[in-house]
Amino acid sequence: MLAALALCSLGAQSAYAAPNEDGGKPFCISFTSPAGVFRYEDGRIEPTDVLVADEIFTRKINAPLKEKRALMARAVRAGATYERAVTYCMPLAKKVIDSAAQKLYVAPVDAQIRFNPGSRPPFTIKRDKAGREVDRERAFELIYIAVQTGRSGDTLKLPLAEIKPDIDAKELIERTYMRSDFATEYSQSVEDRSHNIALALSKINGTVLGAGEEFSFNKTVGPRTEKNGFKQAKIIKGGEYVLGYGGGVCQASTTLYNAALRADMKIIAASPHSLTPGYVPPSLDAMVNGSATDLKFVNPLDTEIYIEAYAHNGIARVRIYGLKNEYAIIPVSRVIKTTPPPDDEIIRDSENKYFPIDADPADSMRIRSGKDGVKSEAYLEYYKEGKLCRRVLIREDTYYPLRGAIVIPSDGI
Repeated sequence: MLAALALCSLGAQSAYAAPNEDGGKPFCISFTSPAGVFRYEDGRIEPTDVLVADEIFTRKINAPLKEKRALMARAVRAGATYERAVTYCMPLAKKVIDSAAQKLYVAPVDAQIRFNPGSRPPFTIKRDKAGREVDRERAFELIYIAVQTGRSGDTLKLPLAEIKPDIDAKELIERTYMRSDFATEYSQSVEDRSHNIALALSKINGTVLGAGEEFSFNKTVGPRTEKNGFKQAKIIKGGEYVLGYGGGVCQASTTLYNAALRADMKIIAASPHSLTPGYVPPSLDAMVNGSATDLKFVNPLDTEIYIEAYAHNGIARVRIYGLKNEYAIIPVSRVIKTTPPPDDEIIRDSENKYFPIDADPADSMRIRSGKDGVKSEAYLEYYKEGKLCRRVLIREDTYYPLRGAIVIPSDGI
């Protein structure tokens, strides 16, 4: 029944207007707007069948204006919205307001952020723009008031409402706070190792991690192979330093790990080397390889984080941006026990790689320094306004001692 009436309402108005209380012209009202004038004139609706006729009679659609006025007033007093009260008696008003709403609608534009790692500043923000829509309830309220006061023929300004964007520029600016900044030095590294550190960081640079999203070092950096751009340099394997593709990449992962700790990321996977690293304290390293060992963490924030990672002039640096930290977080390493290395290994230079054939038998050359074994642990200390709030144990690790090595000439003792 209501569907039939709606179809009827969308048709042309009858030549017979709904009478007002004076028997004169039908009620009308005009709205001016930036899209032009929208005019509503109360019109008679001809029933198409008995059900529609009954609906028209019940809703007083073709009744005199004074009867509509009384019915609308009762509806509003009963809690109906102005739109519901007006369109109950004057269904054609909805068509006019719908038309205005369609022509005047302007969608809001959210602010947008662009991450430009390496640039200063590293972010550019395109400002938000409010949208516009017809304030429907206020428009129908004006029609209701005009009906109740008998002000047919009025021309009014169509009420418009601002539509606020979901994301404004201020909110985005708050997401660009530097949560952490951590650097390690590699200035004494050989060229190929330096290349690998810089390459790994370049593959991380510009990463945007969404709320709750997981970061994987191995997935982001890719395999440490010649095809992927990596070169051979010393790696730690089985408690020894040996040549391998990607040597130095663990310094990149360790630098990122320490930045992630300070940024309060949720660490999922981080493993120690078999030997203590030279660029961070024990229990603050993050060894990675191309198979089972990875550095993983999750962004625990409700908004994204941005990772800037680069190598320059012997410094590997990672910065993480996002919402401002609630705490200043400081990782702390504590050595529990040290184990001295075994006696030096004496290697005879039978191939004369280090000494000439006629070298003094008493000569010697150290080619590897010994390293202590270490048992250590790491904590995160949380500070607020300079005051330590809590201290959390995050790791306990054991590092092997490394035997030193001395080369003597082939004829040496």
